[in-house]
Amino acid sequence: MAVHALKEAGLPFELLRSRDIKGGGLKDRPFLFVPGGWASNKEESLGEKGKEAVRDFVYEGGSYLGICGGAGLATQAGLGLLAVKRKPTQKRLPSFSGRISLTLVPHPIWEGIKAPYEFHAWYPSQLSWEDGVIARFLEPSKDSFTSDLCVGDMKDASWDELEKAYGINLNPWLLNNEPAAIEGNFGKGKVLLSLVHWDTPFDKKGLKVLSNIWKYLCGSLKSRPKSAPFQRESTKELRRLFLKVRNLIAVGSRNFLWYWRNPYLLLWRRGIRGLEYSTLYTMLKEIALNAHESHLEAFGKERFRLFQDRLITFLESAKRLLILERELFTHGIVSWDTTPDPEVNNLRKELFGLKRSHGGMFKELAEDLEDFLFLIYVSSS
Repeated sequence: MAVHALKEAGLPFELLRSRDIKGGGLKDRPFLFVPGGWASNKEESLGEKGKEAVRDFVYEGGSYLGICGGAGLATQAGLGLLAVKRKPTQKRLPSFSGRISLTLVPHPIWEGIKAPYEFHAWYPSQLSWEDGVIARFLEPSKDSFTSDLCVGDMKDASWDELEKAYGINLNPWLLNNEPAAIEGNFGKGKVLLSLVHWDTPFDKKGLKVLSNIWKYLCGSLKSRPKSAPFQRESTKELRRLFLKVRNLIAVGSRNFLWYWRNPYLLLWRRGIRGLEYSTLYTMLKEIALNAHESHLEAFGKERFRLFQDRLITFLESAKRLLILERELFTHGIVSWDTTPDPEVNNLRKELFGLKRSHGGMFKELAEDLEDFLFLIYVSSS
């Protein structure tokens, strides 16, 4: 999503991997942008050497922009760029998504932004921090969601009763007046953290803020022309794999487990995985549309064969899991962590691991897909 947003906004950027950062890849760059995704997985990928490289970079005058998971990475428990803590799970709203209005404090990144100040947040955390707040959450839009409940449709519902049934906080007003974007310093460097996704590709107002941030952190801005479409020379193997993933998504759709709410994200029922399936679909679609034989060669034919075998195994098990989860919904609300069905629990562990952040077989697939996409994006830049 972030790459599409940067291309749509015509902003200059260069992709870096954790291994590049560990190898000195931040040298002479104005700032590092870390987009969304699980902060814990980013921290694991960086390791101590990568984390120290980021801290040194910012301390010596480089800037850091973190959005959502990238903001979480910079907190006290992660990189420690700011003494920010995330609110404990029992005190925050864990599953908000969609448009939400903000109150803004005067700052250069709001230049040219006109009311209403409404942007997108996708499953934000909540931060315990009051210094340097430059935006606060205000009011959720009627078409936003908390878990799988549409906020506008629940206006007459009792949030207390719903929370008892779901076992989590659901009231969207828990976000009201909470920090949405903050700024601070680490050594000589600026640190800008946002729980709002300015990098939502179809949000023109958000992309304007993103352009302002680029200018603010770079000092000057040379916009690059929007990229021409990629060459569409996908191989038969990749097209075939994508069709298999699309068929799995169709299983979930026809069993009322999810639907597409925008080109990047499914809206899924409480108690099942949805973000992982969205990610698998959108990443493989991007690869299937844009990869050609030279990318396969660079990725490695043997590595691709192993990826293909792992993906097919994953899809077979995931289809079985979705059908079993659909059956569980006939008996009541389903929880993401454990169910009365041992087969469901074992399949979840095998495919996704035991934590909320993705693990298991999916994590291995995602790492391969990220490397493949990196090859495509670098060759097209």
